Amino acid sequence: MALLLAALLALISFSVGARAEDAELKRLQTMLAVINQEIQAAYEQYQIVIQTRRKALEGETEEYVYAPDIQDFEEVKQRQREAKRRDRELTDQMDRILANIKELEARKQPVLNRIYELLQERAAPASEAVQPTPPASIAPPRPVGGY
Repeated sequence: MALLLAALLALISFSVGARAEDAELKRLQTMLAVINQEIQAAYEQYQIVIQTRRKALEGETEEYVYAPDIQDFEEVKQRQREAKRRDRELTDQMDRILANIKELEARKQPVLNRIYELLQERAAPASEAVQPTPPASIAPPRPVGGY
């Protein structure tokens, strides 16, 4: 009876531990999904800024094709200064987005590591049960004809 009770308690504790691991795994997978969505959104934002910058640069080069009049010289210089300022702002914005992506990737790595640990812990008992190791005292069978 005591042996049955001990086996039942061991089974319950294993079940509770497995449920706790399942809950932790689900929580980690949710965290990973959120981080991946944030990374995806940041990459999309980065692409938008790149396109905006490219269009601004294309518009700027088209402007230089036409020779400005002497009277419009100050206006052209002002537009050039404004274009340079806007380009610096877009470059800074791209740098901030890339820094954010790096930070998100750094936050993602420990979550991935823990998920891998949990999955390896799960796989280890299953692989041990499938491939039992023979005791060291058992010698391999001798061939019929001898060595």
